[in-house]
Amino acid sequence: MAEETREKNPSGEQTAAGPDDKAATDRPDERLSPKDIDYQPPLVICLSIISRLLGRPVSSATLKAGIPQQEKVITAASMVRAADKIGISAKTVHRPEVQSITRLVMPCILLLRGGNACVLVDFDDTTARVLLPGHGMTETEIALEKLDEEYTGYAIFCRRKSRLDARASKLRLVKAKRWFWDVILRFWPVYRHVIAASIMTNLIIVASPLFIMNVYDRVIPNNALDTLWALAIGIGIATSSTSCSKTCAAISSMWRAATRTCSSAAG
Repeated sequence: MAEETREKNPSGEQTAAGPDDKAATDRPDERLSPKDIDYQPPLVICLSIISRLLGRPVSSATLKAGIPQQEKVITAASMVRAADKIGISAKTVHRPEVQSITRLVMPCILLLRGGNACVLVDFDDTTARVLLPGHGMTETEIALEKLDEEYTGYAIFCRRKSRLDARASKLRLVKAKRWFWDVILRFWPVYRHVIAASIMTNLIIVASPLFIMNVYDRVIPNNALDTLWALAIGIGIATSSTSCSKTCAAISSMWRAATRTCSSAAG
């Protein structure tokens, strides 16, 4: 027979513990509420922190919901798959020491002993700045030697997935019986501006030879100063128009390049 569990009463005598006392011991603390307790695994919390640092914030509850329920233990492989679903490219690597991790891949997730994990933000010769599960986005400084003792030698490198921006509209094949005139008529608004720009460019190009020819043939022999002033004003307007068009084209090109760069960085 199993020995009965005995306990001492206030008078010092031992009494057998009844079933009611045992049930009271196994009952959870009523002072704790389930909503106040964080049940998320450390790896899931670390991936949620990484997503915030990379500009793709996802809650730990959402990440855990995307993991198959058959996986009772959250592994590094399941974290890599979960990161891929939220637009983050992750890879598990072996680095024997924390010092062997380059700063170019930070922040990254460090796998610690006992199934724990943390996010490594930066480190120097003696200390490391990490984000611990349960501490939110507050950085914690910890001795590098102490972190090496808990570090298992494996880390998860994360980065945002590259995405090409749409710099050109989708091309559509024009179904036309007349391959030349139907295309011209379809894109006539574009060709109209091209033709106008070509005419203006050619007129500006011939303005300088016409000015020189008229000065030598008519102005100088007849001492026609009024004609010279008119020709000078005309060539000045043409030259100014050329300079303004070139400047506007350069500014427009730089503006488009800057807009595309900002759009790529934001996306």
